Amino acid sequence: MKTLEELEEEFEVGDKERVLLEVRRIADSGNSEGMMVYASLLDDWADGDPLYSRDVISYFRNALERGESGAAFHLGSIYLEGAYVERDEEKAVNFFRIGADGGDAECMEAIGDLILEGENSKFNEAFSWYLSAVNAGGNCREKCMRVVVDGRLTGEEVEQFKVGVLGDAKRPLLLGGTIVAILLSIIIWLIIKS
Repeated sequence: MKTLEELEEEFEVGDKERVLLEVRRIADSGNSEGMMVYASLLDDWADGDPLYSRDVISYFRNALERGESGAAFHLGSIYLEGAYVERDEEKAVNFFRIGADGGDAECMEAIGDLILEGENSKFNEAFSWYLSAVNAGGNCREKCMRVVVDGRLTGEEVEQFKVGVLGDAKRPLLLGGTIVAILLSIIIWLIIKS
């Protein structure tokens, strides 16, 4: 029996319908990762066709209910984009928060993006979400730096960040290699700017 990873690779180059059936069998056996992979592949294959909306959403929901926090990102994106359903930013944010609470970096980053796009952007709050995403293995270091470099944080907020607390952010900041690298970049930037 092939692994889900092998089936995903095969989906990209092979008989998509056959692979979908094989992954669905895995998903239907109760495998939460299989549910997640099936929903993702079906979403890719269906390309927004409403005929498949119920299955895509159902399998993502089932995966989420079984602990696949990454499914929350997909569900949030579906509601944010209005794919298969009517666009609903509130539902999207709820799914992103569920995923973020489960440690999903993409959900954390999505929340940061939504905060920055909002009417009353709270740059320090968005920055905190981006930083949490980086600590969870996400790839949004540039967004963290851009918020600081664009001058969207005050000198006082940068100082607060340096000691591990950023504004009114409620997310814990974990000090690790990534944080140290960002701190060094900020310090160098502040020295050059002054």
